[in-house]
Amino acid sequence: MNFRSLLLAPFVLFIMNVIWSQAQVRDSTKNLKVAAFPVAFFTPETAFGFGGVGIGTFHLQNESRDTRPSSIQLGIS
Repeated sequence: MNFRSLLLAPFVLFIMNVIWSQAQVRDSTKNLKVAAFPVAFFTPETAFGFGGVGIGTFHLQNESRDTRPSSIQLGIS
């Protein structure tokens, strides 16, 4: 793989994401959205560590969709 391909690949992926995200229709009946991320960290006592973080956002039952959603977070290492 040459240097030009390495520079072009993230740009192409970004453009593809923008194009496909425009075609998605949001379902207003879904109340919960979940995202998960891997985490790497360093501490002087134990050196490197790995774990994960999960974030869930939701609206309460009688809450307007114009308000900010509530959220819950979970981290494991």
